[in-house]
Amino acid sequence: MQTNPLSMRWALDPIQTYCIEAKLPPLTSIVIGAKSGVPGTGFIGCQLDDLETAHHLVFDNDWSKTPNPYGAFGPADTPESLAQALIDQPENSHEIYAKVKVRGVAQTVFKEALVRAYGQQCAMCGLSIYQALDAAHIIPWSLATPGQRLDPRNGLLLCTVHHRLFDCGFITITLGGRTRYCDPAMEDGPHSPADKNMTTRLHGKKAYLPSNPALYPSREALEHHYLRHGW
Repeated sequence: MQTNPLSMRWALDPIQTYCIEAKLPPLTSIVIGAKSGVPGTGFIGCQLDDLETAHHLVFDNDWSKTPNPYGAFGPADTPESLAQALIDQPENSHEIYAKVKVRGVAQTVFKEALVRAYGQQCAMCGLSIYQALDAAHIIPWSLATPGQRLDPRNGLLLCTVHHRLFDCGFITITLGGRTRYCDPAMEDGPHSPADKNMTTRLHGKKAYLPSNPALYPSREALEHHYLRHGW
């Protein structure tokens, strides 16, 4: 399996995501790589490409008026420890969300929890490349309760392709733990060989679910997905 780079990125990507969501200056423009001497992927991900302008925006901003998104963290809290807490006691996910309710930070912890629960492989195809895996919400973030937003039972670890197909309602997982595609007979074709490999050939096959059944997708979440997409 690919190495999980989460611990190295923790101080970068969630902060940039927070700044973008809160419409704040790109704080990670001042985070410089020790070897490269330039900002990393967090700054690259923002809409600015002028480093000098980004620095002016950061240093001219009155940060005293901005709440600290990590203010509720305890001294021992890390992405890994919070993710493990979600796995150990998913029913207490609302307590973790109270600490990391900034969406970018919460999504980082949520992904780490699902990576651990699913053994770092896509629930549908088994792909294990970390950078190509997403933490997919079954009940979408915008419709989920605070507890559901970080509950591993409201999530699936999916590769980017199956994440998009799942969100569009083209593919799902049954209550019995099998992959189901909306057009198994390929009536809506034409389907390329790649299409078939990622969809129809997975139809009816057992999904790659967590080794711990307590972390399986919940009936409530899956039924919400079925109803939302007309399954």
